[in-house]
Amino acid sequence: MQNQTTRRWMLMLVFCCVLSAAGRLPVGAQSAGENFEGALVYSRALEEGTEYVKLSSGYRYTHTVSLEDFSTVSPGGVYVAKSSPALDELVIIDLSTQEIVIQEPWHPDWRPYSLGWLSDSQLYVLKESSISENYVYDISSGALVPSSYQPLPRSPYPPLPDWVPYIRQNYILPSPTEGVYLYQRCPGAVTVGEGENASCATDYDFVVYDYNLQV
Repeated sequence: MQNQTTRRWMLMLVFCCVLSAAGRLPVGAQSAGENFEGALVYSRALEEGTEYVKLSSGYRYTHTVSLEDFSTVSPGGVYVAKSSPALDELVIIDLSTQEIVIQEPWHPDWRPYSLGWLSDSQLYVLKESSISENYVYDISSGALVPSSYQPLPRSPYPPLPDWVPYIRQNYILPSPTEGVYLYQRCPGAVTVGEGENASCATDYDFVVYDYNLQV
């Protein structure tokens, strides 16, 4: 089992290198490059916005969100949630079918640009009046069903040299060998822009880092 997992990670590493050579390596991914039951999910920054991509069972599913909208993909790439300041609404789209699953007016007690996922069926939105509390909704029924409060998930990755998780160039791929990561490094962690437009101020590169050995 370990050998199979190791081979899979090596193949994904080769996959990343091929995409990089072709100038097509995905950037800005949330849950980028992780393998969920055979599905590879990532996002990349385009001139017109953010493209979410899901590769599963020989099929490629994509959805592009404009630069004006804030968006986030669920951990397994099932849904893309986005908020539009122009339309003042929340929209959740099924990435495989491109169908709108939920479309709701933006509630006044939701903080703008504060969407996130706890799982493929649980969406959270931060409270407008709080910096630490949020609303959690179960969307599996096709509607926003209030769920019990859960703390925001902590990053599954340790602090890595010059890896900035909140910018577009934040691709990261964990190895089956614990503590080893392939990721996009932003030299000096110097960034420009804010929010969804934040990016590395200089040319980024890709490194393989062993957190256990600190090399």
